[in-house]
Amino acid sequence: MWLLAHERLLTKVYHAKWKGDSSLSCGLCGEAPKSLDHLFYHCRIAVTFWRDVCAATTLAPFHSLHEMWEASEELGGRAAPSNARDIALSIILAGAWAIWHMRNDAVFKNTWIYTENMWDFTTLLVRDWARELTGAEGVIS
Repeated sequence: MWLLAHERLLTKVYHAKWKGDSSLSCGLCGEAPKSLDHLFYHCRIAVTFWRDVCAATTLAPFHSLHEMWEASEELGGRAAPSNARDIALSIILAGAWAIWHMRNDAVFKNTWIYTENMWDFTTLLVRDWARELTGAEGVIS
């Protein structure tokens, strides 16, 4: 997440910026990205995924890295129960990780991308993190 926050993820966009490579295409949708914002928020796969996440939670939609960090900072500063805040923040972070994970599978393992798999990966991470945060089994089923 630090690499994402500092726009240092090793993507084709980053490679093109430093090496002048012009063969850019998004690892999820195949379109030409202009930034990390494309991969995580503007790509048609990412748009569908975040729409589904926001529809299933109380998270407000966000459409850029900047908005995602603002949402995570707002969650971190809210006067809500810490477990609820931590789980909501985990959803944002796990969602971004799911997009990155699925993108890597597509690029390096030549697999198909399904938003359902991103959702499954996200909920698995959140469930595991919730167990770690609370020290309890079966917190989220």
